Amino acid sequence: MKAIGVPGPEGIGGWLLLQCIVLTILGPFGYLGVIVSTPATPFRILAIILFAFSLVAGILLWRREQHAISMVQVYWILTWISFPIVARINGYSAAEAFGIALVGLIPVVIWVPYLSRSARVRNTYYRSDEGTVFVREQGIVNELERLAEMRSCGLLTDDEYRLAKGKVLREERYGTDDNR
Repeated sequence: MKAIGVPGPEGIGGWLLLQCIVLTILGPFGYLGVIVSTPATPFRILAIILFAFSLVAGILLWRREQHAISMVQVYWILTWISFPIVARINGYSAAEAFGIALVGLIPVVIWVPYLSRSARVRNTYYRSDEGTVFVREQGIVNELERLAEMRSCGLLTDDEYRLAKGKVLREERYGTDDNR
């Protein structure tokens, strides 16, 4: 499903593919190692929670679910916040917990903006319930700009502009060009 009017790639690929692999394979395997090797501590409980969260968020990304992006962003922020807190509970010094927070900030700074600004992400995930893309067709935008320019140059009267604009918007909304 291509988001018309938004230049750029679409589908699971590039950095988005890496994000999917990290969330569904690398992250869960890392958490699994912690779960197996750590006694019942807050760190193990956190690892179990993040194991599940990572796996679910990654699967939603692979399935191209619209709400996957916000879930992945919450995952990265939750991971960043929780590790230093659990480190303090487990007896790490404040300086060590601060170091953990700084290191944990790296994926947040990379992935949260990427998921918010990437054309690939926008073209892959943002659609309405009917499967149409939220971003309007570039052809519609161009036509409305052309009509506005014709009006400003005096080639269309205000009434002709309103009629033509209404027709363009009706065509976009109803897929028809009738003059209702």
